[in-house]
Amino acid sequence: MHTNLKKLIFVIISIGLIITIGKRLSRHRNIYEIHSLSDIVSFIKNKKPDELLIIFDVDGVLTIPSDPVLQPQSFENYKKDYEKLIGSLNKNQKNLLNHLIISCGPSSLIEEEIKIAVEKWQDKGIRVMAFTAAQMGPIVGVINSFSDWRYGELKRLGIDFTRSFPPENNWSYLMPKYDSGFSKGILYSNGLYNEKGPVLLDFLKKSNFKPKTVLMIDDKIKNLISIGRYLNRNSYSVELIAIHYNHNYPLTIAPSKKDFINKIMSLMKLL
Repeated sequence: MHTNLKKLIFVIISIGLIITIGKRLSRHRNIYEIHSLSDIVSFIKNKKPDELLIIFDVDGVLTIPSDPVLQPQSFENYKKDYEKLIGSLNKNQKNLLNHLIISCGPSSLIEEEIKIAVEKWQDKGIRVMAFTAAQMGPIVGVINSFSDWRYGELKRLGIDFTRSFPPENNWSYLMPKYDSGFSKGILYSNGLYNEKGPVLLDFLKKSNFKPKTVLMIDDKIKNLISIGRYLNRNSYSVELIAIHYNHNYPLTIAPSKKDFINKIMSLMKLL
């Protein structure tokens, strides 16, 4: 094969990879879309470890419930049935139900390889943390502390964010409070009352670490927009690499509609 032809093929393949990995969203030009967490590597390869902060959303990015009935694809399959079931609930009840769905049983990693990647990044001196819209406190009838449960589940699955942020860095009631805070490497915004942007900004101001680049991975575009809006306010400006995680969640076992409804109704009895 001629040298020029080889070069042309290499260029075409390279362009194809760039388009496929980290594609910008047409409606949100400052947000990239990935389908696998392994694609994160392409965004950080030229960054200095001590200037970088990697932040993962938890539910729908790192973990999902182990019970197939409570996995994302089940809610997609029975979306109308779920909406009908929760139609009479108020915001507080819906928020509590979301926490019950997450914490009523064990979790599974969506991509097993991520625990190895997080450990390697930490070994290189890159700070890695989690940021969830969940609350910190008790979930009535299930657990005494959601933040303790969350940390324990992630550690059981092989991910420990305290390597980057030891427990002495914990804060409760960050602005604008309402059971938001930071515990054992995990930031909680309590999405019932707070959007993610101001909570992350307050956390970064309170911490002793100001990164030059923040790489945020979330499965909800609204959270990435909020973070982008606040990280460039009040003279606090950092480079934000906003990553929308759009993953296909395959079901190993397809639960029946009856099983799905019965499970949701059993959790609603705890409200």
